Amino acid sequence: MSEIKNKILRMLSEPCTVTELAKKAGISTKNAAKLLKELINERKDILNKKIGRSTIFWLSLPTIPEEIKTLKEKIRKLEEENKKLKEKLLKPDEIDKLWLKLEKWKNYAFKLADFIAFQKGTTVNEILKETGAPLEEEDNFDF
Repeated sequence: MSEIKNKILRMLSEPCTVTELAKKAGISTKNAAKLLKELINERKDILNKKIGRSTIFWLSLPTIPEEIKTLKEKIRKLEEENKKLKEKLLKPDEIDKLWLKLEKWKNYAFKLADFIAFQKGTTVNEILKETGAPLEEEDNFDF
């Protein structure tokens, strides 16, 4: 049912009646009306207006000031997370932990490459070239 609800929500981007929703979703009008009623109870951004005998439903769009406010809030949260991560990484013991994890992963990767090379009958360098992993010769940096 949630699949059909999502489909109905997407269709509500344009104004339409229950009958139109039912035809587009491929369900009965009774089920469409029931699902639409549930959606209206769950969400407050579904609007409706009675025109003659028909009721038109549509999804209201958030206003620009509301969007700006939510985006500013998201940016503020991301900046806080970034600040916390920087503070965490400035601690020497955290950098050491990350370095140890990197070394363990690198050792594991070479062991895995060695195992695959043994099974395929090739060399570790060929396996690493196939995967695009950096080789030891490429670690020489000129500063």
